[in-house]
Formats: sequence, C-alpha cells, structure tokens
Amino acid sequence: QRISQKQVDHLLILQMVDHPKIQKIISAELCQNQIEILAEYCPGISLQQLVKQQRITWQEQIDILKQILEIMIYLERAHIIHGNLNLNQFYYSNGKIMLTDIWLHTIFGSKDQTNLTYIDPDYSAQNPQQSEVWKLGVIFYALVTSRFPFYHQCKQI
Repeated sequence: QRISQKQVDHLLILQMVDHPKIQKIISAELCQNQIEILAEYCPGISLQQLVKQQRITWQEQIDILKQILEIMIYLERAHIIHGNLNLNQFYYSNGKIMLTDIWLHTIFGSKDQTNLTYIDPDYSAQNPQQSEVWKLGVIFYALVTSRFPFYHQCKQI
C-alpha cells in the first residue's frame, strides 16, 4: 500500500503537536513505502485498566475528566481529530493523564472503530467532531460508574 501525500501531511501536522498531556512523536521516517514512528514512552496504566480496578476516588475522577477536557480543547483548537478515542488511549500515572496514539487513525486509518461501545449511533463521516463528543461521553460515563452505558442491554454472543 502506497503512502499518500495526505498521510505525510497529517504526520507533519501531528509532529508539531506540543502538549504535555499528549504523547509526542519523537521521530518519523518513510522507509520502503512504510511510515515508522518512534513515540514518547507513556508510563502508568490505561484508563480501561484503572476503571476495571475501581480504585479511583471521586476527586481523582474529576481531575481526570478535567485533564481529558484540557486535551480535547487543545486538539479542537489545532483542528485535530483523534478518531479513535477510548479508555485504552489514555494513560494514567501519579494523577496525570496522557493521550496516546493520536496518529493511528489519522495516519494509518486504524480500524479500531469496530468497538461498538464507543460508536456514535448517528455516526457520520461528515461530522467527526460529533463522534468525538459521543466517545468522550462514553469515557466520562465509564469513569464515573465503572461500566459502559447500555451495558445491561447487551449480551455476549
């Protein structure tokens, strides 16, 4: 699969992202028509793991939500759509949140969208911001309740 100029352009934009709560791209290279990315290490555990452990206080939940909103405001102002927000994309360590893998969806067209838990029922490729807001709502709900919305309505098949 050939690397498009659009993918290269997205990568150049993402390399300029400079926020202390967003995983930085240290270097990116085009090798034999593949993009290789070296990214900053993110310590801690994913919010998915944190929610499963159910070890966060109400105040920690509020602090996490504030940090996530700070990140999303930065991305919105930079006109960057993550495209695959979920609890596994945020890492938590010593009270600090880090958003990871902002390039996966925008550069590689990651297919992780198959997780129905986060999909906006009114999803439209024409309005990705709306989907980001929906996913944030799912993340916030899961952080506060330690379960996903509509969980009781779903059965494993």
